[in-house]
Amino acid sequence: MNIKKLIKKVLTESVEKPLISEHLNYHITNDVPLNDNIFRFGSEEFFNVIQEARELYYEGMVELNEDDVELVESDFGTQVRLSNGSSLFGYSNGRNIYL
Repeated sequence: MNIKKLIKKVLTESVEKPLISEHLNYHITNDVPLNDNIFRFGSEEFFNVIQEARELYYEGMVELNEDDVELVESDFGTQVRLSNGSSLFGYSNGRNIYL
């Protein structure tokens, strides 16, 4: 492939997914603890932000405060993703919970 085609390909292809989501970035840049999540407690997005923080924390990509470290090192909000992309929930005391 010649250099002109390569440059055109790079400029026209979509950019990879950002390293960090807009939601987690909001928490980090505004010093909002994960337990003060911007999403409703128990919602899928609530747990997605925590799971994303957990993954990036274990990869050494983000620094978290002491409370957030305790949260991401726990099992809280751990979810099982199925091959079809859906999440598997557990059930406890009459409420759906993430496993």
